Amino acid sequence: MRPAHVFFFLTPFTALSASAQTLPAPHPLTVQIIDSATREPVVGAEISALRSSATKVTPRNGVLHLEVLPNGDTIRVRRLGYRPVAIASEQLGNPYVVIGLVAIPRTLSNVTVEARMGAVLSDVGFFERRRRLSGFFVDPSQMVQMHPSRTSDIFERAPGTHLSAAASGGRNIRFARAANCAPIVYIDGVLLINEPPVNRVELRSGARRTNESASDILGQQDQGIDEVGVRQIAAVEAYPTATQAPPPYNTTGSNCGVILFWTWNSVNR
Repeated sequence: MRPAHVFFFLTPFTALSASAQTLPAPHPLTVQIIDSATREPVVGAEISALRSSATKVTPRNGVLHLEVLPNGDTIRVRRLGYRPVAIASEQLGNPYVVIGLVAIPRTLSNVTVEARMGAVLSDVGFFERRRRLSGFFVDPSQMVQMHPSRTSDIFERAPGTHLSAAASGGRNIRFARAANCAPIVYIDGVLLINEPPVNRVELRSGARRTNESASDILGQQDQGIDEVGVRQIAAVEAYPTATQAPPPYNTTGSNCGVILFWTWNSVNR
């Protein structure tokens, strides 16, 4: 049987007065509870009639069968995370009704998330290195204030940093105190693949590699710093030279500089 009415109630539960008249026999009623936004059935919603002491809980399909007085009765629906509603039986003009519950918005505190991220950064030594080393540092609160649209924007005010167009469409980063080469990059302490750039090799006249484009073949490190997704970055530390980079990040190849990205994902690890 198709429902004749769909009810979407935005207001909290308020008691409705019952009729003082003689109560007639209850009528059968089929109710389906759905989420008003997703239209999916709501499992675990409690439904009861004002004139009945019994409370039923919706199963997986959100459908329940009740006995309701046609007049002077009230259907009450409650579910954690949704606004409770009450419906006077006089409004139920059909034996099958669908009730849409409105979810209560849940707002997470940014302070809580930043506090957890601060604990992660403390554990990995971020704040200790910022106190004693001369690198470039951006903490989570600074990242929020900066609100960069791409990762290279973070380094626009970093001392001794040069940004240039990358083949990928983003920007390359180079440190003035290092050779003209890409710095090595770590994400949450894990080294990003760092291949040396490979230049097109001159072959004998008329020869050409089948997988070679007209431009130079580029290694992973020349794809540009914007290949790292900026929305996941919670904090940054950068060291222009190998001597400035702390162990264990001052390994072979760090003479081009070292960049450490710490992501929001590390909070959930």
